[in-house]
Amino acid sequence: VQVAGSNLNPQDGMQDDIYIINQKLVLDVVYGKLIVKAAFEIIKELSSGAFGRVLQMKLIQTHDVVIIKRLPYVDPEKKRMADEEVSTLKQVHGGNLRNEIDNKMKQMTIKDRKMCTYKHLFFILSGLNVLHSLGIVHRDLKPENILIDSDGNAKIGDFGLAQEMASKLYLKAVGTKIYSPPEAHLLDKMTMESDVWAVGVIAIEMITGQHPFEGRTQEITISNIKNNKYCQFPDYVEGELKAMIMKMLNMV
Repeated sequence: VQVAGSNLNPQDGMQDDIYIINQKLVLDVVYGKLIVKAAFEIIKELSSGAFGRVLQMKLIQTHDVVIIKRLPYVDPEKKRMADEEVSTLKQVHGGNLRNEIDNKMKQMTIKDRKMCTYKHLFFILSGLNVLHSLGIVHRDLKPENILIDSDGNAKIGDFGLAQEMASKLYLKAVGTKIYSPPEAHLLDKMTMESDVWAVGVIAIEMITGQHPFEGRTQEITISNIKNNKYCQFPDYVEGELKAMIMKMLNMV
């Protein structure tokens, strides 16, 4: 792969497989195999973490802007998970969970919405369990980063801010502010529990269509999060589902 204006090469400790992803196109570009011959210009680095570097680049011939994810060479497990992310992106026909919450789920009966919430939570928490078992914190879980595949199943995506805990007690807070827990705002730290908290917020959004700490502005929402001031849940959020969500949000 010819890359203009950059130091992308197989000697830099990165994996040979480069994934080029945009909304219209998913290509597996393998170094040394002429699948795609193109020249790229780096626009900027978007993020770096446990899953490598995420770069915004421009295809010089067509001026298309794409996102390239480069993987650490040494860890086959992370490569496997990135392979699965790309595979999921290829299968995505239902968009992301934000689209589903704002459109499809709003039209459902309460009973069907609950069933859909349970189903999506099962897949989200299963994926999160795998991440956490590897010592990795996602740090940016939100409906936009939950993809819906062709079978209607939820898949965690966008690992650009994911990072290993290693021997650290906590990581620096990053990600989307209204999906970050109180400790991220007050103490500038995140842990695996921060991911679980974000899933609790997502769960309430799925079942009610509303962020549990929603205010008139983002600043008020963040203030509500800091002070654990949440909206009153509707009566149909009850029983085991309510207990589970309350525990995720540290409200018990």
